[in-house]
Amino acid sequence: MSRAVLLALAFAAAGPLAAAPVATAAAADTAPAVAPAGPAAAPERAVAVHHDDGRRTMGRLPANLGRGLIGVWDADSLAPFLAGGAATSASSFFDEDTQEAAVNQLGWSDTFETAGGPVYSTVFVAGMFTAGRFVDSPRFRAMTYDMLDAAVVNFT
Repeated sequence: MSRAVLLALAFAAAGPLAAAPVATAAAADTAPAVAPAGPAAAPERAVAVHHDDGRRTMGRLPANLGRGLIGVWDADSLAPFLAGGAATSASSFFDEDTQEAAVNQLGWSDTFETAGGPVYSTVFVAGMFTAGRFVDSPRFRAMTYDMLDAAVVNFT
């Protein structure tokens, strides 16, 4: 997959999420105690709302990565682990047929092997995380932070 395609995917994902949430606040909220009367007394203005949860910060990244690594072996993860294991075991009977269809008929095997490889996925996650640090959208920032956390836990 070319760099241009990865960059386009990053911008496509970031585009709709990049706008910061905006709440309207009446000027009376920030005006002096006595506000003038009349229709122009309370014009609305846009106020950016910042949701800093204090948990997804660069300083807390090592602690959050540790929590993610330990959380894999938590009792709450046991049921999804067993369900995933059962589903994987059941679907393993279809592996050979699926592999033959993808390699011989569709011709997508090299593309998926390259695009899903560690180099491209690392570049994509690092790019998204970096973009998330420059965007005011708290949801996008949280998503890219969690992507980095999940990628590190996945590779370890």
